[in-house]
Amino acid sequence: MIVAYVLMAPLHLCRGQTPRRQDTESAGGAKFKLVTQSGCFMLAFVSRGRVKQVVIPRDWLVPPEAEKEEEEAAVSSFNYDARVTSFPIGEGRTGLHLSSYEIMNEGSLQAGAGRDVFLVFDPNTQTVRKGTVDLGVTKQRFRDQGCFTAKATQFVIGDINQDGLADLGLVGERIQCKEEPPVGPFYTQDPVSWYVFSGDGWKLASEYSGRFPYQYSDLPLLGIASSPVDYVGQIHWKTCDPAKWLSGGSTHELYVPAFRTQLIKQETEKPSQPE
Repeated sequence: MIVAYVLMAPLHLCRGQTPRRQDTESAGGAKFKLVTQSGCFMLAFVSRGRVKQVVIPRDWLVPPEAEKEEEEAAVSSFNYDARVTSFPIGEGRTGLHLSSYEIMNEGSLQAGAGRDVFLVFDPNTQTVRKGTVDLGVTKQRFRDQGCFTAKATQFVIGDINQDGLADLGLVGERIQCKEEPPVGPFYTQDPVSWYVFSGDGWKLASEYSGRFPYQYSDLPLLGIASSPVDYVGQIHWKTCDPAKWLSGGSTHELYVPAFRTQLIKQETEKPSQPE
């Protein structure tokens, strides 16, 4: 069950910015909300009926080297959604999932890019920490040499090593062409990889790759109804069902996240069009 807890962090103020209070209704009823102001990021949360804000260090969400690399990019991968997903880790700590995505509204490139960031809140020390190493661009789409390509990362929460703490599972997937000139496109899904919770964050544990625990939960998408892979898959194959996409070599049983299951269900329930 995804729940939310109160969060505080060491106060590192962006230049010229101070935390400001908002009324409870402005938070939209959510436990957590990401507030962006003048390039600074703040986490709004409800505590004792009032909304408070603390600053999140900018480089946690916008790594300086990555920001420099994107100076000439068609879209920014740092357009973060205001919504924040929270989930219990265990031992009183809470995981926070933040997500970004931006797309081109015009042009043949049809580019899109975004990131996913995980933070950890410890109520005992009243601090928030960066939860994982930089995952980089986790969702993307663009046209390349006439081939519409895409990638996405789906996230699951489960206790893969059975230590009572919530671990983070990542399922990478891609639609891309192969060879020169391009042949395809093809769809490929990686086996799930696991970041095991240890200390104050999640660390990659390759020994659990390809396995799912008996119980696990999908993390919902933030700010988008489907991933770039679903969008491009629909364009290429007129369906959101990856079982009907042209395979690029995935040999394991495909993982289908809950949102995609719902999209497939909506497809099957559509009334047939008269010929």
